[in-house]
Amino acid sequence: MALLDINNLFAGYEPGVPVLKNISLSVEEGEIVSVIGSNGAGKSTLLKTIAGLVKPFSGEIRYRGESIVRLPPYQIVKRGISLVPEGRQLFSDLTVYQNLFLGGYSLKTNKSKIEEEIREKEKLFPILKERRTQRASTLSGGEQQMLTIARGLMSKPKLLLLDEPSLGLAPKIIQEVFQLVKELKKMGYSILLVEQLANQALHIADKGYVLEQGKIILSGSGEELRKDPNVKEAYLGV
Repeated sequence: MALLDINNLFAGYEPGVPVLKNISLSVEEGEIVSVIGSNGAGKSTLLKTIAGLVKPFSGEIRYRGESIVRLPPYQIVKRGISLVPEGRQLFSDLTVYQNLFLGGYSLKTNKSKIEEEIREKEKLFPILKERRTQRASTLSGGEQQMLTIARGLMSKPKLLLLDEPSLGLAPKIIQEVFQLVKELKKMGYSILLVEQLANQALHIADKGYVLEQGKIILSGSGEELRKDPNVKEAYLGV
């Protein structure tokens, strides 16, 4: 049984106007699955639908064998799915510590437990410990992305939904972000990654999907898709 199993999914923002059209995909335990596609293909809508922020018109989303299509977002988080949104969307006037604390709010545990989780994330991202009392708005782009991912991990998810984590970052920082995604897999997280940097996304992927105008037009292992002539021409600049 797949960790996440999506079948015949139609979803969008206006009734009768689907952005996602008959989407079927799966994420196995411990996999990195990359979804690539151009701007407007529906990548972010896919993650928002899984997270409960966009309601499906029809189709099924099952997590650990249980349907989650009718659950509100906070219940989906409690079950072990965390969305790391595009554009970071931090609480810019709050400190690094406060952003992390809010990320752990769904745990509904006592403050000492949340503090323990924050210390764990500061071990994973040492720069956040150095910046603990700084406002999020004062961090560099790379530091803000680290904080966004760390905040997403505070709810102790099993499945991490990463939306364009490379967006707006310098090339050196982009490589650090993709290396971090690989490290998260080693730590036991399953990851569904949507990304415009197709070559990098497929390079680290166990499995990949190509999304075009709301439809999946190709799927395969990350390596298979990197070698596919159509993917090379359309997405890899070859």
